[in-house]
Amino acid sequence: MSCKILPGSRKKRVVLFYIVFMNIMFCGTTFSQISVEFNGVGGKPFGTFGENINRDAYFGLNLGLFYKPNKTNNLSFGMQFYHLPYDESSFSDLQFEDNLFIRQRFKSKVGMQTLHGILRANVKKQFRIVHPYFDVIIGLNRFYGITKSDDAFFQDDTNNDGVIDDTDGEINPADLGITTSIELAKSETKYNYNSVSPTIGLGFGLQIQIFHALKFNTRIAYMYGFETTYYDSGSQEIISNSIDNFLIVKSPTPVIFWTMGVSYTFEKK
Repeated sequence: MSCKILPGSRKKRVVLFYIVFMNIMFCGTTFSQISVEFNGVGGKPFGTFGENINRDAYFGLNLGLFYKPNKTNNLSFGMQFYHLPYDESSFSDLQFEDNLFIRQRFKSKVGMQTLHGILRANVKKQFRIVHPYFDVIIGLNRFYGITKSDDAFFQDDTNNDGVIDDTDGEINPADLGITTSIELAKSETKYNYNSVSPTIGLGFGLQIQIFHALKFNTRIAYMYGFETTYYDSGSQEIISNSIDNFLIVKSPTPVIFWTMGVSYTFEKK
C-alpha cells in the first residue's frame, strides 16, 4: 500500500481518518502488528450486583482489536467490546375494545455491554507455543433494556372454554361480518432503559499458538464497575398494558470475566 497521505480537505472525514490511521499503523514504523480477537465470555457477578440480577453467571461474546507498534518492548494497545444479555421475559397484553379482544405479545431483554481500552504487556520470556500476557483495563459499562413487540391481532374464545388465552386462535373480524375502524399496532423495538458507568480492571491471559498467525486465546479478568443503575432481573411483575416489567436498582457492578476464543495476527516487518 502507498505510504503517502493524500491531501484534499473535501474528502469525507471518515476517509481521511482511515488513511491517517493506516499510515500510522503500517507506514510510520518498520514493524507493526494488528491482532483481532473473537471470544466467548462468561461473567461471574459479585456482591449486591450479583444478588440483584439473580445470576450465578451469564454469557456473551467479546471482540477485540490490538496494535503492537514495536517488536522489542512487548506492549500492545487495544480495544475490546463485550455483549452480555442476562435476562428476558415474555408476556401478552389483552384489551377489550369495540366488542373485540385485541392481543399483542411482548418480549423484554436486559443486558450489559462494555467498551474497554487495554494496555497489554506480553511476558518478555516467550515460550515456544504458550505466550502469557497481562492486561490493564479501563473503559465503560452500559446497561440496557429492550422490548420487542409482535403485530397485534384480534382474538376470540374460539375453543368455547369461557376464557381467552393462548389456546384460542386469531380471528379476522371481516370473516365474522364485523366492521371495525381499529388500527392494530405493528411490530416495534423500544429501548426502555440505558445507563453508562466507568470501569477499571486487571487481567491475565494465555495465547497458545495453533499456527503462525492463529492462536487460541484465554483470559481471566476482574473488572470493577462504579455505581450505576440497572435492571433487577428477579423483579418481573407483569402488569397489563406495561412493558416496563423490571425494577431499576443501583449498586457497584464488580464482575470476573473469563474469555476463550481465537486471535489472528496481521504483521508487517
